Amino acid sequence: MKIKSRFSSIGTVVVAMVIAVAFHAAGVGSDYASAESFLKDLDIRQMPMAKIQPAKPSAASAASRLSVSASVDRANRKYKHGDNVVLTVKPTEDAYIWVFDTGTSGKVHQIFPNRYAKNNFVKANAVLRIPGNGAKYMLTASRPKGAELITVIASKTNASLTAEMMPKSNGGSPFLALNGTAQSVAKDLSITLRKKHRVWAKAQQVFLID
Repeated sequence: MKIKSRFSSIGTVVVAMVIAVAFHAAGVGSDYASAESFLKDLDIRQMPMAKIQPAKPSAASAASRLSVSASVDRANRKYKHGDNVVLTVKPTEDAYIWVFDTGTSGKVHQIFPNRYAKNNFVKANAVLRIPGNGAKYMLTASRPKGAELITVIASKTNASLTAEMMPKSNGGSPFLALNGTAQSVAKDLSITLRKKHRVWAKAQQVFLID
C-alpha cells in the first residue's frame, strides 16, 4: 500500500489505500469458488502473507471456536482514486485484533492498532470499524491501480506480533511500515503466532482500485 499522510488543522490523517475484491480465509469462508480466484489478483510479492496459516490445532485451539470476518463498505468492493473506505471486523469470541496491508511492492503496513487507535481488544460478535466514527484518520483509495492484500489476525492473546519488525520512526504516519518484505514479515509473524498465540484465526481480503 502506498501511504500518503496529510494533516489538516483538526489533525485528520488521509492515508492512501489501494482497494478491491474481498476474500475470507482460514476457516472464515470465501466469496470465491476456489483459492485460485483469490490468489490470481495478487502480486507474487504478496503471496507469503496470503499463505500464513495456523499450525496443526492444539488442544486449546480445538476447544475454541474463534473465527473472524472482515468486510468493506461497498457491496461490489471496488473503489476509485480518492474514495474513502471503511473496514469492518467481527470476531466470534473475545479477541485481540491486528490488521495488515500488503502492497504490490511487498511492503507490509500495520494499519490497526495504530497511532490513533491503540486498543485492539474486541468483544465477541462486536463490530470493529476501521476507522471508527470520529477517528482522526481515514483510509482513502489511491492510485496506482492494482491489488492490495488485507490480513486480519484475531487472537486470544495480546502478545505483540510486530515488536521486532517496528521501524525506529514511522514519519508521523498513524500506520507502521514494518521492516522487511512480505516474505520476511510473514515468516516472523508465523513464528510469533506459533510461539505466543495458541488460539488465533485469520481473515483476508483483496482490494482492487479501478
